[in-house]
Amino acid sequence: MFRNINKILIISPHSDDELFGFPFIDSIKNNFDVLLLENDEKRYKESIKSSKINGFNLKIYKGEKVAKGNFFHKILKQLILDFLIFFDDYDLILSPMIEGGHQDHDTVCFALLYCKKIKEGKAKLFFYSTYRGIEKFPFMYTCGFSKNIPKNTIFKVNMTNKIFFKILKTIFISYKSQYKTWFFLLPALFIAYLKGDMNKLCNAEKLDFKNIKQYVPKMPLYQKYRHLKRDEWLKEIKDYT
Repeated sequence: MFRNINKILIISPHSDDELFGFPFIDSIKNNFDVLLLENDEKRYKESIKSSKINGFNLKIYKGEKVAKGNFFHKILKQLILDFLIFFDDYDLILSPMIEGGHQDHDTVCFALLYCKKIKEGKAKLFFYSTYRGIEKFPFMYTCGFSKNIPKNTIFKVNMTNKIFFKILKTIFISYKSQYKTWFFLLPALFIAYLKGDMNKLCNAEKLDFKNIKQYVPKMPLYQKYRHLKRDEWLKEIKDYT
């Protein structure tokens, strides 16, 4: 699956999103780039600390910026145009999956899927899970792919204890501004690690682009916490589906 992989890119909507991609980088044993999209000076400085701990090359998105709060669906067209070149420049691209946890994760995933649809580049495209709401209890966090993601698109890689504790180390040393968020997320992260859900990837090649709506939960976590309705997000991507 990961043969002849030399140049790797993790697209990180926010500082700390790259952490969920570490298990897959470790399985390849290559250096990699992280593209940070977020427009937040404080968290940018935290990402620099993470890059020094984990040895990746940190790149900052130079395209159109959005106001603090990060509603990337408002610049979807620009993201698509800027992402297209990556499919020629890299062998492997990793990004958060559409799962209704944070609207920016979903937007970046959609933009990359659309790029893959219209451009035949050399890059392989895979998505990893970050977090989302439990279906029956939308206010509660969980990690791992939902049942909405077809099982034939998901596969596992080996994940060592060393990588998991490296993720924890990075959280506590680098991302101090996000302690409150991680306090609520860590229990779900530990459960996902024990269940083997943190080392699962989704193969974009096998995803049906026409069924984007079915990947978005009926009650996304961002609808509860960030006051963005599911239908509003879907409206932003309507012209591309």
